[in-house]
Amino acid sequence: MKMLTFRRLPVAPFLIALAFAGAVTPSLAAQPTVAANTSASEKAYEAAVAKVKTGDYAGALKIVEPFRKEPSTSGHTLSLLGVLYLETGHPADALAVLSPLAASDHADAAVLYNAGRAASAAGDPLKATSYFQRAIKASKTVSPASRELGMLYASEGRAEEAFGLLFDWAEAHPDEIEPRTMAALMALRVGHPEVADKLINGLSMNNPGVRLLGAGIAVAVGDGQGAIELLAPLVVNHPAAMEVDIHKTQAEAYLRMGDPKSALAVLTPKAAITPTLTLLRATAQRQTGDAVGALATLKPLADKLPDDSRGLPDPRLASGVAVEYARSLTATGAVPAALPYFEKATRINPLSWPAWLALADAYDHAGRSNDAVAARAKADGLHPKTPPPAAAK
Repeated sequence: MKMLTFRRLPVAPFLIALAFAGAVTPSLAAQPTVAANTSASEKAYEAAVAKVKTGDYAGALKIVEPFRKEPSTSGHTLSLLGVLYLETGHPADALAVLSPLAASDHADAAVLYNAGRAASAAGDPLKATSYFQRAIKASKTVSPASRELGMLYASEGRAEEAFGLLFDWAEAHPDEIEPRTMAALMALRVGHPEVADKLINGLSMNNPGVRLLGAGIAVAVGDGQGAIELLAPLVVNHPAAMEVDIHKTQAEAYLRMGDPKSALAVLTPKAAITPTLTLLRATAQRQTGDAVGALATLKPLADKLPDDSRGLPDPRLASGVAVEYARSLTATGAVPAALPYFEKATRINPLSWPAWLALADAYDHAGRSNDAVAARAKADGLHPKTPPPAAAK
């Protein structure tokens, strides 16, 4: 599924990153004075820290880099070297330096955090995930690794996991807008519009991402008209990266308003037809009476549906496709063929209230009253706090 795109801010201010780099003391200002018999690498460390304080990271790197392969070089000097490589655009070198330090079972949270940053920047998300997870466990407070792992999970579509991590970070650091807005987006994705609304409360609607989030929240609570009003300025002028999300939210809003023709008008001429937009288009087609067209639109996705949730980072889209395909089959009179898709929808996403409710109705129509009662009880037990997504209506 397409996500809102926010401007990617630096991972962390450099001095914060350095404070977590495994230095002897927690802040640069409190570094000890070098004794007369201090090793050359320790003297280099102190000189590099002085350069860092002036913002000369490249100069700091030149000081400590010669000690990279010296056997006697201290761990905190190597940690500093790894961070300097990362901050000067050499993530592969950073990872090469930090990985041996992070390999220890006793590696501290700071080294693990920076090793995760290096792995992420070097294009190794699996290794980054492992380092960030260990950093979170090793930290005594809310770790910046929570922010980085949350953002990584969000990029992979792992909304539930991303939401938990980013919400914790946003609560502790409300002034960091990027993780706060991404936490709101993830809250919306996992069905908590009230939490999303709280997270963006106080942020300026002049920020296109915040305005789009506000419209998404309005859709989630059933206020289609409010969403359309919020979207109006963005429809006229918006960042190119938000194009798909704006059309998605517009279509959802129109479907909430019971206006599938307007939803279809928003979706039909667009070249960027993502799976989410395809599902919305099929829903609008069916609701305008074109169930045959809806089936044709969804068939490429329906043919690739898995039988359950295994391997899916977020099963809600696939479950929604199964429900909509089943509804379109029902609308064409192919009721027996629809039932397996309703059942598949609940296997793909067992936590989907709309899917269980749709299955209960399908069982009723098939004369399977006991199965209908069981499915409806399952739906009732999920107790949704918000109306179901527009695509599942």
